[in-house]
Amino acid sequence: MATPEDYLRKFHALSVMDARLGINTSIDITRYISGMDADGKTEWGKVCGIIAGRYFGSKYWSVSDLIKQSQPFYIKGEKLIDPNEPWTEGSIRRAFGGRASPGEFADGLRLAVLTGRCKAANAAAYGKKHFGLDCNAFVGNWLGVSPSTSISAYAHGYGKSTPKGATKDVLVTKDMVQLPPITDPADIRQGTVVATFSEKGGVGDSHWRHIALVQSIDHLNKNDYNITLAEWGSAGLFETHMSRNRLITITEDKKRKGTDEEMLKGKKTLAWHTSWLGKSALRVFLDSSSLDWCDHRGWEVGGLYGT
Repeated sequence: MATPEDYLRKFHALSVMDARLGINTSIDITRYISGMDADGKTEWGKVCGIIAGRYFGSKYWSVSDLIKQSQPFYIKGEKLIDPNEPWTEGSIRRAFGGRASPGEFADGLRLAVLTGRCKAANAAAYGKKHFGLDCNAFVGNWLGVSPSTSISAYAHGYGKSTPKGATKDVLVTKDMVQLPPITDPADIRQGTVVATFSEKGGVGDSHWRHIALVQSIDHLNKNDYNITLAEWGSAGLFETHMSRNRLITITEDKKRKGTDEEMLKGKKTLAWHTSWLGKSALRVFLDSSSLDWCDHRGWEVGGLYGT
């Protein structure tokens, strides 16, 4: 099982090989994309539309026509693709929407070449230009749940309601993702989730602003620890996404400094005081052990859940 750091490295040294399509390249994905941007929407639409028109007879060559196909779908009568290889529209959307696993990015690139959106010789440049990730996508993929899971859901869950605008992969894993706070420092381990509670902002105007994974933690003395995190909080090269050897002091405080706002009311928590975008913040430890059965770390949600 890949550690968070090992898994992170796959995005920065993504090998894509397909002899039929003439692809033999490696991509270093460095972009930060929080949700599908205009560029991703264009490429997703073009790739899906061409597949719908060329292989399924879509009159308008549209994404909606590909979505209507049974999922997964199969590309028949194409000598450059194995007719028994399964594909899903959701997987293509994640590749161009900053949500993909390494395997889904590789498949998205293969389909871009197949549909003529780029040539095999330019595949690496195309991938570097159009692919990217954000923090909850990285964490969700490693945990084996939907990479579109909201940060707040890891702390509070989604409840019984259907999340507004949720994609199918969110719906099939939404009851798995509410993680309990860790109450004993001895339970913090590799793969523990670290969620950042700060001033409201962003989607849904939530206090929950960032999410990361523990790579390692070492006890120094009393409440002091040395921690290394794997996290995708900004654009950059591999080491940009590793926060190494940070000295932290673990506390049971539940209020950000200088505020009355309480994190995870009624629940004992362990966290450390820090800042986020210049504002007072707490980073709380959430227990991910309930997801240990998801032994295919980063296996495409489409492959595992059919969405």
